[in-house]
Formats: sequence, structure tokens, C-alpha cells
Amino acid sequence: MTNPPVGGDHNATWQNCMGDVYSEPIANEHAVHSLEHGAVWVTYKQGLAADQVAKLQAKVQGKDYMLMSPIANLDKNVSLQVWGYQLKLDNAD
Repeated sequence: MTNPPVGGDHNATWQNCMGDVYSEPIANEHAVHSLEHGAVWVTYKQGLAADQVAKLQAKVQGKDYMLMSPIANLDKNVSLQVWGYQLKLDNAD
């Protein structure tokens, strides 16, 4: 199973994705519905250094079809998701 998911079963309700930056984890099922409609979900390991989170936030905040949230048990510091694809990175640079 891909963590975070990049497709599959999801809730009928989307997660807001108009440049929304969430400081707490969100429900995968809602984020996946947003991915289905073309959103980019930027996730980061909980506890990532504040300067790294700020760099990600600067790329997401206020941008249509983008959302960002921390996620538990991430195996890399940063993970980018679109429907069916994922890119994991060591840092926000």
C-alpha cells in the first residue's frame, strides 16, 4: 500500500484544495478524492523542521488545486502526490 495513497477508494467529499495548508493530518479518503479531480497533495513527515515546512507552504498556499498536510509514518521527509503518481524527497529544497 502506498503511503500516502495516490488513488483507490475514497470518500464522496473532497478535501479543500485551493492552496489550503493544514497543520494537522487530514483524512486520506478526502485527499484522494481531490487527487481524482487533478489536485496535487504535498505531504511532509510530522516533526519536519519549521524552515522546511515554510518552504513547502510557500509553494502551496493560495494555489488552485493544491493542498498540503503532515502525515504520520512517512518514510521520507516530503512526498508529493497526484492521481496515480508519487515523488518522495529527502527535503523541501
